[in-house]
Amino acid sequence: MNIWVMSDLHIDTERHTAATTPKGTDIIVVAGDVADGHRLSASWLARHLVPRGLPVIYVTGNHDYYGHDLNDDAEALYADCGVELLSANRPVLDIAGVRLIGATLWTDYLINGDEAGAQFWGKRSMPDFSAIDTGMRRIRPNDLARLHQEQRDIIENALPAPFDGPTVIVTHHAPHPKSLRSERFRDATDGSFASDLEPLILAHQPKAWIHGHVHHSRDYRVGRTRVVCNPRGYSVSRRNGRGDGVSLENPRFDPQLVIEV
Repeated sequence: MNIWVMSDLHIDTERHTAATTPKGTDIIVVAGDVADGHRLSASWLARHLVPRGLPVIYVTGNHDYYGHDLNDDAEALYADCGVELLSANRPVLDIAGVRLIGATLWTDYLINGDEAGAQFWGKRSMPDFSAIDTGMRRIRPNDLARLHQEQRDIIENALPAPFDGPTVIVTHHAPHPKSLRSERFRDATDGSFASDLEPLILAHQPKAWIHGHVHHSRDYRVGRTRVVCNPRGYSVSRRNGRGDGVSLENPRFDPQLVIEV
């Protein structure tokens, strides 16, 4: 199976139209953060990818929850747009003999062993905590750590089920320190971007793990598992001799990246 992979399009920073469908593509996987808010993300997917006539698989990213309650059920919205949403309520899909398992994932804030420090700096640096509600209040880091554990358990419990074919995991948040910009823990804010799930990966060795959230490209292996991230990132203003312009935060974004599983 050939999977067209992308994430973090952030179309609200600049209008974006997806590239021509790569030849031989079987399914499209978008690992979160098309835009701020479920409605804009779902409508963009419906306009630009669903008409390609291929299955479109999505996991929500942190930005998808901006302006929403963390507990909002967005599954009907994405389903109405023709998008297959992987979530805690529906974490497994079987498409043409390939099993996809996924959810947002969030993080455990334990990547450096300093949970309190990672949560403190995460709350200070991440807009999530002023943009997402839960019940009658704004979210807190411990809310996300709890969700991480719940969704990690869902993924881990789904993996041992017998399946005659390759398994691909799709999350928004990163599953390994190698996905960080420096490929290892550097400072406490990294705890908001990745968790160290190497033991889980090595125990089950899925064929691939696709993620987003970090705004730089990654392609590496943990054991036999290929870990791939192909984020577009924000469109950022730049100044050159010809005047103002825009450029991509991630110049290595490949709008036609396809992986084979």
